[in-house]
Amino acid sequence: SEGSQSTMISVTECLNYFTEPELLAWMLREGKVKCEKISTVAKQIGSTVDALIQADVKGIVLEPSPVPYSTEVMNCLQAWQRFKEDHPLFVSTITGVQTELTDGEIVGHPDLEITEKERWGIVDIKTSKAIQPKHLTQVAAYFHLSKRNLFTPQAFVGIIRLDKLTGHYEYTEIVGEDIQYEIEVFQAYLTAYQHGQRIREVLRQQLETEVLDAS
Repeated sequence: SEGSQSTMISVTECLNYFTEPELLAWMLREGKVKCEKISTVAKQIGSTVDALIQADVKGIVLEPSPVPYSTEVMNCLQAWQRFKEDHPLFVSTITGVQTELTDGEIVGHPDLEITEKERWGIVDIKTSKAIQPKHLTQVAAYFHLSKRNLFTPQAFVGIIRLDKLTGHYEYTEIVGEDIQYEIEVFQAYLTAYQHGQRIREVLRQQLETEVLDAS
């Protein structure tokens, strides 16, 4: 994940700008306070797991945590260990961690860049309950920012999902035309996002005028 920088638009900012009807319905059903609490906890778990995995990948020994990690964090770490056991060479192929990629006003920070003997790709780590369609769009956007040639047998993007409830993992990756499709999807999101920003500015100016007219 990544935050916006001045006039830069982050990949996640763009994708998170739109709320799917199903998610909106859930938020309305559960209530704002409950949904914000769930979202905050999920982000805290994700941030903690990201930091621990980055330290593991870099070989950094962390000081013991003064507060025990939650069950969800421990389950994610267990899932990460299982993934490494099933893919013993994976860590040795990591050649980038949270590298900043930019193209014009778009910026992204993919979790992992992978350089294998015959392949190159980008992999993101998620702690969600399922791999969402937007996750693949996100990593494909990162690939596009990398300016690599995706129409080669060597190009791939992937998602490692660490299950915070079961301690198991799920891994999926796409190549070639599937990456291209997701890049095109992101471009559509970006166009709609930029249009939405212009509309917000127009509305802001109109509302300011109304307030001035009423004074």
